[in-house]
Amino acid sequence: RKVAQTRASWAAAFGLRLPRPGRWPAPRGRDDEGSEASRLLDAVRAAGGSLAALSLHDTLVLLQRLVYGPPSNPLMARGWATPFAWFVRSTVHFALAPTREAVDALATYLQRRQRQIQRGRDGPLRPVVEVGAGSGHLARLLNATGRLSPPLVATEPFPEGYAQSEEALFGPGFGDGLGGVEAMRDGEAIARHRPALVLCAFMTAGEDWTPAWRAAGVDEYVLIGDLGHGKGVYSLNGDHGGYERVLLEEVSAELLEAGQAALEGTPCEGAGYLVAVAFRRKGRDVV
Repeated sequence: RKVAQTRASWAAAFGLRLPRPGRWPAPRGRDDEGSEASRLLDAVRAAGGSLAALSLHDTLVLLQRLVYGPPSNPLMARGWATPFAWFVRSTVHFALAPTREAVDALATYLQRRQRQIQRGRDGPLRPVVEVGAGSGHLARLLNATGRLSPPLVATEPFPEGYAQSEEALFGPGFGDGLGGVEAMRDGEAIARHRPALVLCAFMTAGEDWTPAWRAAGVDEYVLIGDLGHGKGVYSLNGDHGGYERVLLEEVSAELLEAGQAALEGTPCEGAGYLVAVAFRRKGRDVV
């Protein structure tokens, strides 16, 4: 949990191939009417509301669907019932299995852009700031690469709740290594640290913090999340007025989704549904 494993290690541990995605297709329709989840719900209703009508596999699929909502690709729902997905979602993250390769690729990108954005400006390098950092897990992995100087600053409105959750999951003492997350909201973090870049992984569902970042004149922000996310909230595909969208393929190719196992052996194998996308302020001459 404190060290990012290689993709090969994840694959070997669960007997999977887990190939890197080479394409990022437009999201398919959400699995609503006529979907597998709808079929399972109909079966439960027909049984008078009893889950006894479902197999264990189907029960797990339905519960994950109801808790986390529909995935970008309906096939992903099947992956939610795999041992790999349950381990990741129960002990690591609700969507992402962090790999050493993904951490290295993201740290390399942030380091390069941090220096490019600072070029021609007086003063020391400004930090990368992560907002909504939760327990600071990703920030610690990124800083451990040694590529970011000054170190990435992790901020989160309510970090104490995450530390308590880590203690509950992994036992007393585990939360001791979860310090270093500054308790503040995204706007305060940007005003205080004046970051070169803002990083946000899996922004709070139903919210969009990015308009305030653009209003503050942030040079660039990087979002990590589900390619299909964005129904009346922030979008990884939509227009972010005055900012250029850049899909970070070198990072996205390394992101390992908890439901990825469901795509093996299907026409969707090799497709990616988690992405890292940079939004760069137009008119800012950075090469």
